[in-house]
Amino acid sequence: MGEVGLLPDQFLDMAWVDWQRTAQGYIIRNARHMSGIRKLACFTLLAAGAKSVREIDLFELITDDVKPAKIKPEDKLSAEQIEQIAERYFYRKDRAKKK
Repeated sequence: MGEVGLLPDQFLDMAWVDWQRTAQGYIIRNARHMSGIRKLACFTLLAAGAKSVREIDLFELITDDVKPAKIKPEDKLSAEQIEQIAERYFYRKDRAKKK
């Protein structure tokens, strides 16, 4: 689906942990690509005469060591909300009939 490159039936048959690993792999692959672009930009600026440029100063990547945002207690999902989400997306009766 989309950027990750999964077909809809592959996505629907995935367990949540598989989806998390797939998404994490995509994020890491994309960050490595962007890191290369950032490195090239840094070299270009240095070759153009910049006296001192650090890669991290050009732009941040999602995989840089950035402090995570704090989650407010009121934004956390309750056990009931998590169960409702799981019921809706993972325990559907029409998918159980296929298998």
